[in-house]
Amino acid sequence: MRVICGLFALLFFSCGGTPASVQAPPAASPVTENNPSPVPSPVPVPSLSGPPDATVMPDSPPAESDAEDSDSNRSNCAEPPDADILCTTDGIVAGRFLPVDMCDFPDDAQVLFSLTGLSRERTGFELAVRGDEVWIRRLECAACRRILGTGFHGFLDRMAPLHRKMVAETFGLPAVPASAASLRSWARSAAGRRQLNALARAPRNYSD
Repeated sequence: MRVICGLFALLFFSCGGTPASVQAPPAASPVTENNPSPVPSPVPVPSLSGPPDATVMPDSPPAESDAEDSDSNRSNCAEPPDADILCTTDGIVAGRFLPVDMCDFPDDAQVLFSLTGLSRERTGFELAVRGDEVWIRRLECAACRRILGTGFHGFLDRMAPLHRKMVAETFGLPAVPASAASLRSWARSAAGRRQLNALARAPRNYSD
C-alpha cells in the first residue's frame, strides 16, 4: 500500500501539480470591457467665475452733485405753488413775500433807502440790493405787540413782468425795474426819494 501511494505522489509531481494544501494566489484579472478597472472620482475644481447662483451686486449709484442751490430753489416751487412764492416758468424761485420781521437784510447788502420809526405806529420803509437780489421792508406797525408789515426778497433777473407788477402793487411802488442798476437810479432820483418818503409815512389800515 505504501508503495502504491509513493508511486501516485511521484506521478503527480512529475506532471506539474501542486499539493492540495498549497493554494496559489489567483492571478489578477486582465482589464477588459467586461471587467473594467475602477475609475477614481474626479476631484472638484473650484470655478473661477463663482458659484452659478452667486448674486451680482449692482454698481454703486453715481455721487450726487454738490451744486444744490437749484434743487433747493425748485423745492419751493412744487405744485401747487405757495401763494407767497413767485416762480419762473421752469420752476425756479424768483421771489417770496415774508413777514417783515423775518425779512432781514444781509450785512453786505447795499441799503438804498431806510426811514423807520415814524408816527405813533413807528412805520417805515426800507429798500436794499445785492447784485440782482432785492429786499423790501414796509413797516405798518413796529410798535404793535406783534410787528406788522410786509417783506420781500427776490431776484430781479428772474422776475417776470407780472412778478414785478405784483411786487409794485403790494408795496405801493410805481414800478419795479428789471435790473438793480435801474432800481438804484430810481431810488437816488428826486422823484424816487419823494415816493419812498411818502411810503414810509403812510401805513396801511392794519386794523382790517
